[in-house]
Amino acid sequence: MGVRNFRFVPWSWSSIDEIGGAVAIDVPNYMTRRIAVMRHTRGTERVPLQHVRILMGIVRSALARNILPVFVLDGPPERLKRKPNPSLVQLAHRLYSSFSSSLDPYDEEIVEVLSESPAVRHYFIQSHIRDLASAMGVPAVLAPSEAELYAAVMCRDALVKTVVTNDVDAFLFGSPHVTKQLVLTRSTILRATLDGVLHLTELSLSQLRDLAVLLGCDFHKEGLHGVGPHRGILLLRRHGDLESVLRSQGLRSSEREVFLNARLAYDEADHVQPTESELELNAPLPNRLAEMLRPALGQEAAASFVRELLLLWRRFGRRQTRLEEWL
Repeated sequence: MGVRNFRFVPWSWSSIDEIGGAVAIDVPNYMTRRIAVMRHTRGTERVPLQHVRILMGIVRSALARNILPVFVLDGPPERLKRKPNPSLVQLAHRLYSSFSSSLDPYDEEIVEVLSESPAVRHYFIQSHIRDLASAMGVPAVLAPSEAELYAAVMCRDALVKTVVTNDVDAFLFGSPHVTKQLVLTRSTILRATLDGVLHLTELSLSQLRDLAVLLGCDFHKEGLHGVGPHRGILLLRRHGDLESVLRSQGLRSSEREVFLNARLAYDEADHVQPTESELELNAPLPNRLAEMLRPALGQEAAASFVRELLLLWRRFGRRQTRLEEWL
Protein backbone atom coordinates (compact mmCIF):
# COMPACT_ATOMS: atom_id res chain seq x y z
CA MET A 1 0.00 0.00 0.00
CA GLY A 2 2.69 2.55 0.95
CA VAL A 3 0.97 5.86 1.77
CA ARG A 4 -2.46 6.80 0.46
CA ASN A 5 -2.59 9.84 -1.87
CA PHE A 6 1.14 10.55 -1.48
CA ARG A 7 1.22 11.93 -5.03
CA PHE A 8 3.03 15.21 -4.46
CA VAL A 9 6.57 13.81 -4.65
CA PRO A 10 8.55 15.92 -7.17
CA TRP A 11 9.78 13.12 -9.43
CA SER A 12 12.04 14.16 -12.29
CA TRP A 13 14.14 12.45 -14.96
CA SER A 14 17.89 12.58 -14.56
CA SER A 15 21.06 11.01 -15.91
CA ILE A 16 22.16 7.69 -14.48
CA ASP A 17 25.48 9.38 -13.68
CA GLU A 18 23.72 10.80 -10.61
CA ILE A 19 23.74 7.36 -8.97
CA GLY A 20 27.12 6.03 -10.06
CA GLY A 21 28.34 3.44 -7.57
CA ALA A 22 26.16 1.08 -5.55
CA VAL A 23 22.35 1.21 -5.59
CA ALA A 24 19.94 -0.63 -3.28
CA ILE A 25 17.10 -2.47 -5.00
CA ASP A 26 14.00 -3.11 -2.90
CA VAL A 27 13.48 -6.65 -4.18
CA PRO A 28 9.89 -7.29 -2.94
CA ASN A 29 8.64 -4.01 -4.43
CA TYR A 30 10.69 -4.03 -7.64
CA MET A 31 10.18 -7.70 -8.48
CA THR A 32 6.45 -7.50 -7.78
CA ARG A 33 6.12 -4.67 -10.30
CA ARG A 34 8.19 -6.44 -12.95
CA ILE A 35 6.58 -9.85 -12.52
CA ALA A 36 3.08 -8.33 -12.54
CA VAL A 37 3.25 -7.87 -16.32
CA MET A 38 4.30 -11.49 -16.81
CA ARG A 39 2.13 -13.02 -14.09
CA HIS A 40 2.36 -16.73 -13.44
CA THR A 41 -0.99 -18.37 -14.20
CA ARG A 42 -2.54 -21.34 -12.49
CA GLY A 43 -2.33 -24.60 -14.32
CA THR A 44 1.19 -24.04 -15.69
CA GLU A 45 3.44 -27.08 -15.60
CA ARG A 46 6.66 -25.29 -14.66
CA VAL A 47 8.04 -23.75 -11.51
CA PRO A 48 7.63 -19.95 -11.94
CA LEU A 49 11.12 -18.60 -12.64
CA GLN A 50 10.34 -15.27 -14.33
CA HIS A 51 12.46 -13.50 -11.73
CA VAL A 52 15.60 -15.16 -13.07
CA ARG A 53 15.59 -13.23 -16.35
CA ILE A 54 14.67 -10.01 -14.53
CA LEU A 55 17.63 -10.48 -12.18
CA MET A 56 19.95 -11.24 -15.09
CA GLY A 57 18.81 -8.12 -16.94
CA ILE A 58 19.42 -5.86 -13.94
CA VAL A 59 22.87 -7.29 -13.24
CA ARG A 60 23.93 -7.22 -16.90
CA SER A 61 22.79 -3.63 -17.52
CA ALA A 62 23.99 -2.25 -14.20
CA LEU A 63 27.50 -3.70 -14.33
CA ALA A 64 27.88 -2.52 -17.93
CA ARG A 65 27.34 1.03 -16.62
CA ASN A 66 29.66 0.64 -13.60
CA ILE A 67 26.72 0.44 -11.19
CA LEU A 68 26.74 -2.21 -8.48
CA PRO A 69 23.21 -3.52 -7.77
CA VAL A 70 22.62 -4.45 -4.14
CA PHE A 71 19.55 -6.63 -3.75
CA VAL A 72 17.76 -6.02 -0.44
CA LEU A 73 15.40 -8.77 0.69
CA ASP A 74 12.57 -8.74 3.23
CA GLY A 75 13.15 -10.02 6.73
CA PRO A 76 10.33 -10.52 9.27
CA PRO A 77 7.48 -8.06 8.65
CA GLU A 78 6.75 -5.12 10.92
CA ARG A 79 3.99 -6.32 13.29
CA LEU A 80 1.59 -3.46 12.41
CA LYS A 81 1.94 -4.13 8.69
CA ARG A 82 1.13 -7.83 8.68
CA LYS A 83 1.38 -10.70 11.10
CA PRO A 84 4.35 -13.06 10.69
CA ASN A 85 3.43 -16.51 9.39
CA PRO A 86 6.32 -18.86 10.21
CA SER A 87 4.56 -21.86 8.66
CA LEU A 88 4.49 -20.20 5.23
CA VAL A 89 8.16 -19.27 5.50
CA GLN A 90 9.08 -22.81 6.54
CA LEU A 91 7.08 -24.27 3.66
CA ALA A 92 8.75 -21.95 1.17
CA HIS A 93 12.20 -22.84 2.51
CA ARG A 94 11.42 -26.56 2.32
CA LEU A 95 10.25 -26.25 -1.28
CA TYR A 96 13.23 -24.14 -2.23
CA SER A 97 15.62 -26.60 -0.60
CA SER A 98 14.03 -29.39 -2.61
CA PHE A 99 14.26 -27.36 -5.83
CA SER A 100 17.91 -26.44 -5.13
CA SER A 101 18.77 -30.11 -4.80
CA SER A 102 16.86 -31.41 -7.80
CA LEU A 103 16.78 -28.34 -10.08
CA ASP A 104 13.63 -29.88 -11.52
CA PRO A 105 11.42 -27.13 -13.03
CA TYR A 106 8.57 -29.63 -13.39
CA ASP A 107 8.34 -30.72 -9.74
CA GLU A 108 4.57 -31.13 -9.32
CA GLU A 109 4.39 -30.27 -5.61
CA ILE A 110 6.40 -27.06 -6.03
CA VAL A 111 4.44 -26.01 -9.11
CA GLU A 112 1.11 -26.56 -7.36
CA VAL A 113 1.98 -24.75 -4.10
CA LEU A 114 3.64 -21.76 -5.77
CA SER A 115 0.72 -21.41 -8.16
CA GLU A 116 -1.79 -21.36 -5.32
CA SER A 117 0.06 -19.23 -2.75
CA PRO A 118 1.57 -15.82 -3.65
CA ALA A 119 3.05 -15.59 -0.15
CA VAL A 120 4.95 -18.86 -0.45
CA ARG A 121 6.05 -17.89 -3.96
CA HIS A 122 7.40 -14.58 -2.56
CA TYR A 123 9.62 -16.34 -0.02
CA PHE A 124 10.67 -18.96 -2.57
CA ILE A 125 11.72 -16.23 -5.01
CA GLN A 126 13.60 -14.35 -2.31
CA SER A 127 15.67 -17.43 -1.44
CA HIS A 128 16.39 -18.10 -5.11
CA ILE A 129 17.42 -14.50 -5.78
CA ARG A 130 19.73 -14.51 -2.78
CA ASP A 131 21.56 -17.63 -3.99
CA LEU A 132 21.65 -16.47 -7.62
CA ALA A 133 23.06 -13.08 -6.62
CA SER A 134 25.74 -14.79 -4.54
CA ALA A 135 26.74 -16.96 -7.49
CA MET A 136 26.83 -13.87 -9.72
CA GLY A 137 29.09 -12.09 -7.22
CA VAL A 138 26.68 -9.23 -6.48
CA PRO A 139 25.54 -8.36 -2.94
CA ALA A 140 22.22 -9.66 -1.62
CA VAL A 141 21.30 -8.37 1.83
CA LEU A 142 18.63 -9.84 4.10
CA ALA A 143 17.01 -6.96 5.96
CA PRO A 144 16.27 -7.32 9.68
CA SER A 145 12.67 -6.33 8.87
CA GLU A 146 11.21 -4.51 5.84
CA ALA A 147 13.45 -4.33 2.77
CA GLU A 148 12.57 -0.68 2.04
CA LEU A 149 13.48 0.33 5.61
CA TYR A 150 16.92 -1.27 5.47
CA ALA A 151 17.57 -0.01 1.94
CA ALA A 152 16.67 3.52 3.11
CA VAL A 153 19.07 3.22 6.04
CA MET A 154 21.85 2.08 3.71
CA CYS A 155 21.26 5.15 1.54
CA ARG A 156 21.05 7.41 4.59
CA ASP A 157 24.47 6.15 5.69
CA ALA A 158 25.95 6.55 2.17
CA LEU A 159 26.51 2.84 1.53
CA VAL A 160 24.42 3.20 -1.64
CA LYS A 161 23.55 6.19 -3.82
CA THR A 162 19.80 5.55 -4.14
CA VAL A 163 16.98 3.17 -3.29
CA VAL A 164 15.22 1.69 -6.31
CA THR A 165 11.58 1.30 -5.26
CA ASN A 166 8.08 2.48 -5.94
CA ASP A 167 7.35 2.66 -2.21
CA VAL A 168 7.41 6.22 -0.80
CA ASP A 169 8.03 4.71 2.64
CA ALA A 170 11.70 4.84 1.63
CA PHE A 171 11.57 8.64 2.08
CA LEU A 172 9.81 8.26 5.44
CA PHE A 173 12.51 5.87 6.61
CA GLY A 174 15.07 8.57 5.80
CA SER A 175 16.46 7.76 2.35
CA PRO A 176 17.87 10.98 0.86
CA HIS A 177 17.46 9.67 -2.71
CA VAL A 178 14.81 7.37 -4.22
CA THR A 179 14.62 6.08 -7.80
CA LYS A 180 11.14 5.18 -9.00
CA GLN A 181 12.17 4.01 -12.47
CA LEU A 182 15.60 2.72 -13.41
CA VAL A 183 15.90 2.71 -17.21
CA LEU A 184 19.38 1.27 -17.60
CA THR A 185 19.08 0.78 -21.35
CA ARG A 186 18.65 4.55 -21.76
CA SER A 187 20.94 5.54 -18.89
CA THR A 188 18.16 7.56 -17.25
CA ILE A 189 16.34 7.45 -13.93
CA LEU A 190 13.09 8.87 -12.57
CA ARG A 191 14.05 10.05 -9.13
CA ALA A 192 13.31 12.41 -6.27
CA THR A 193 15.17 13.54 -3.17
CA LEU A 194 14.05 13.78 0.42
CA ASP A 195 15.20 17.40 0.50
CA GLY A 196 12.95 18.09 -2.48
CA VAL A 197 9.92 16.56 -0.73
CA LEU A 198 10.60 18.47 2.49
CA HIS A 199 11.09 21.73 0.60
CA LEU A 200 7.85 21.26 -1.35
CA THR A 201 5.75 20.47 1.73
CA GLU A 202 7.59 22.82 4.11
CA LEU A 203 7.60 20.01 6.67
CA SER A 204 10.34 18.30 8.63
CA LEU A 205 11.01 14.57 8.24
CA SER A 206 9.21 13.98 11.53
CA GLN A 207 6.17 15.88 10.28
CA LEU A 208 6.29 14.01 6.96
CA ARG A 209 5.98 10.79 8.94
CA ASP A 210 3.05 12.33 10.82
CA LEU A 211 1.43 13.16 7.50
CA ALA A 212 1.76 9.56 6.30
CA VAL A 213 -0.19 8.30 9.32
CA LEU A 214 -2.86 10.96 8.83
CA LEU A 215 -3.31 9.99 5.18
CA GLY A 216 -3.30 6.24 5.78
CA CYS A 217 -0.25 3.99 5.51
CA ASP A 218 0.90 0.41 5.96
CA PHE A 219 0.83 0.82 9.75
CA HIS A 220 -2.57 2.59 9.97
CA LYS A 221 -4.51 1.91 6.81
CA GLU A 222 -7.55 4.07 7.55
CA GLY A 223 -5.79 7.34 8.36
CA LEU A 224 -7.81 10.28 9.65
CA HIS A 225 -11.17 10.59 7.93
CA GLY A 226 -11.49 13.65 5.71
CA VAL A 227 -7.76 14.43 5.64
CA GLY A 228 -5.97 14.50 2.29
CA PRO A 229 -2.46 15.75 1.50
CA HIS A 230 -3.34 19.46 1.28
CA ARG A 231 -5.35 19.56 4.50
CA GLY A 232 -2.87 17.31 6.29
CA ILE A 233 0.05 19.57 5.44
CA LEU A 234 -1.86 22.66 6.59
CA LEU A 235 -2.84 20.98 9.87
CA LEU A 236 0.74 19.98 10.60
CA ARG A 237 2.05 23.45 9.80
CA ARG A 238 -0.55 24.92 12.15
CA HIS A 239 -0.36 22.45 15.05
CA GLY A 240 3.19 21.11 14.76
CA ASP A 241 2.89 17.36 15.21
CA LEU A 242 0.59 14.37 14.93
CA GLU A 243 -0.68 14.31 18.51
CA SER A 244 -1.53 18.01 18.44
CA VAL A 245 -3.42 17.56 15.16
CA LEU A 246 -5.37 14.63 16.59
CA ARG A 247 -6.26 16.67 19.69
CA SER A 248 -7.42 19.54 17.50
CA GLN A 249 -9.77 17.15 15.69
CA GLY A 250 -11.34 15.98 18.94
CA LEU A 251 -9.97 12.42 19.08
CA ARG A 252 -10.11 10.68 22.46
CA SER A 253 -6.97 9.41 24.18
CA SER A 254 -7.59 5.79 23.15
CA GLU A 255 -8.12 6.86 19.52
CA ARG A 256 -4.96 8.96 19.50
CA GLU A 257 -2.94 6.06 20.89
CA VAL A 258 -3.63 3.91 17.81
CA PHE A 259 -2.31 6.64 15.50
CA LEU A 260 0.73 7.31 17.70
CA ASN A 261 1.65 3.63 17.88
CA ALA A 262 1.54 3.48 14.07
CA ARG A 263 3.74 6.57 13.93
CA LEU A 264 6.44 4.83 16.01
CA ALA A 265 6.99 2.31 13.20
CA TYR A 266 8.66 5.00 11.10
CA ASP A 267 10.99 5.99 13.94
CA GLU A 268 12.43 2.48 14.01
CA ALA A 269 14.65 3.42 11.07
CA ASP A 270 16.43 5.99 13.26
CA HIS A 271 17.72 3.17 15.47
CA VAL A 272 18.88 0.81 12.70
CA GLN A 273 22.53 0.73 11.71
CA PRO A 274 23.72 -1.21 8.63
CA THR A 275 25.96 -4.15 9.42
CA GLU A 276 27.68 -3.97 6.02
CA SER A 277 30.85 -1.88 6.12
CA GLU A 278 31.62 -2.26 2.41
CA LEU A 279 29.71 -3.46 -0.63
CA GLU A 280 31.66 -4.85 -3.55
CA LEU A 281 31.45 -7.00 -6.63
CA ASN A 282 32.97 -10.42 -6.10
CA ALA A 283 34.09 -12.95 -8.65
CA PRO A 284 31.22 -14.97 -10.11
CA LEU A 285 31.10 -18.72 -9.51
CA PRO A 286 30.81 -19.95 -13.13
CA ASN A 287 30.04 -23.63 -12.54
CA ARG A 288 27.54 -23.05 -9.77
CA LEU A 289 25.84 -20.20 -11.63
CA ALA A 290 25.50 -22.17 -14.88
CA GLU A 291 23.92 -25.05 -12.97
CA MET A 292 21.46 -22.73 -11.19
CA LEU A 293 20.44 -20.98 -14.41
CA ARG A 294 19.90 -24.11 -16.44
CA PRO A 295 16.29 -24.82 -15.28
CA ALA A 296 15.20 -21.35 -16.40
CA LEU A 297 17.35 -20.86 -19.51
CA GLY A 298 18.61 -24.17 -20.77
CA GLN A 299 22.24 -25.22 -20.91
CA GLU A 300 23.45 -23.10 -23.85
CA ALA A 301 21.82 -19.84 -22.73
CA ALA A 302 23.05 -20.36 -19.17
CA ALA A 303 26.63 -20.88 -20.37
CA SER A 304 26.37 -17.81 -22.61
CA PHE A 305 25.26 -15.59 -19.73
CA VAL A 306 28.05 -16.87 -17.51
CA ARG A 307 30.63 -15.94 -20.16
CA GLU A 308 29.08 -12.49 -20.50
CA LEU A 309 29.05 -11.98 -16.75
CA LEU A 310 32.71 -12.92 -16.44
CA LEU A 311 33.61 -10.26 -19.02
CA LEU A 312 31.54 -7.67 -17.16
CA TRP A 313 33.21 -8.59 -13.88
CA ARG A 314 36.69 -8.17 -15.36
CA ARG A 315 35.76 -4.82 -16.87
CA PHE A 316 34.26 -3.70 -13.59
CA GLY A 317 37.79 -3.80 -12.21
CA ARG A 318 37.39 -6.58 -9.70
CA ARG A 319 39.95 -9.36 -10.05
CA GLN A 320 39.14 -11.60 -7.13
CA THR A 321 38.95 -15.37 -7.07
CA ARG A 322 37.08 -17.78 -4.86
CA LEU A 323 38.45 -20.94 -3.47
CA GLU A 324 35.40 -22.89 -4.60
CA GLU A 325 36.32 -22.45 -8.26
CA TRP A 326 39.67 -24.18 -7.72
CA LEU A 327 38.29 -27.23 -5.94
